[in-house]
Amino acid sequence: EADPDTISIKAGEKAFSAITLTPINSTATLSVASSATSYATAKVVGSSVEITGVAEGSATITVTATDQDGTTTHTDTISVTVAAAA
Repeated sequence: EADPDTISIKAGEKAFSAITLTPINSTATLSVASSATSYATAKVVGSSVEITGVAEGSATITVTATDQDGTTTHTDTISVTVAAAA
């Protein structure tokens, strides 16, 4: 699960969301995708997701945990709102 699952940042800023995996899936591989990379991008950093605001707008970051045999085990989302840079 993502914590927090709602993030507000400014363009050019970064924020992190911690990803908690249950012990059974603790060896899962994390991947992320942004619904709107023109507003926010994301990448996995350890057991967190680093989100970077690109431009004013909103995006949904989808986090997928995939177990060792390639079966998707869990998907969660992070809602991101990006304000214009100051």
